[in-house]
Amino acid sequence: QEFVLRNPEGNPCYFKFQIILDKTGEILYESNLVPPGYAIAKFHLKRAMDAGSYKATVKYLTYSFDAEQNRLNNAQVKTTITVVGSRAKRRKFMNGGRSE
Repeated sequence: QEFVLRNPEGNPCYFKFQIILDKTGEILYESNLVPPGYAIAKFHLKRAMDAGSYKATVKYLTYSFDAEQNRLNNAQVKTTITVVGSRAKRRKFMNGGRSE
């Protein structure tokens, strides 16, 4: 795995990350709330995948600091998940570089 999900220090909100398979809309990963200055450097997808390349979207969902943790804005980045080996445990994420 070569992908870090990070909420920059000084950010005025929590982040929640989702990794979604573009072809099916399946959520392959969803984090808990991540406070500013923290990152998720190691995580596992919800299921093993066959070897190959898969188009995916990383969604950045934002939530307020207050007790209600209201949903704020969001962003998304297109990426490609490359799985090496049949039903490999190793997954490589390559950022496509597009943000919305």
